[in-house]
Amino acid sequence: MANCVDCVHAEVCEEYGEVFSLIKGGKCSLFKDHSRFVELPCKVGERLYVLFPKGRAIVEYVVIAFWIEETGTIIRAVDTRFFTTTIFFIKDIGTKAFLTKKEAEQALKEREGQ
Repeated sequence: MANCVDCVHAEVCEEYGEVFSLIKGGKCSLFKDHSRFVELPCKVGERLYVLFPKGRAIVEYVVIAFWIEETGTIIRAVDTRFFTTTIFFIKDIGTKAFLTKKEAEQALKEREGQ
């Protein structure tokens, strides 16, 4: 049975006090199970800054697509210099790929210090 706690709308319903007014016959007509949603770290068209293992380079990519496979959620991006495409897993955000250039530069400094 659907539970408001498992719904993507739960916080909004609680904030506006509408939880009980939306329930009809024990089930909310707006219920959406949050376990079926993926929250993406960025949007198509946004930039990622990628550290390469060999060398001290930060390469800028633009996100062009997302998709989900058994191995995880994948980001497809294009290099802004050479227009080559590559893929990253969402789990790579914060370790290999970064949402801001500042984060990538900080990670590069930490890598060089090791």
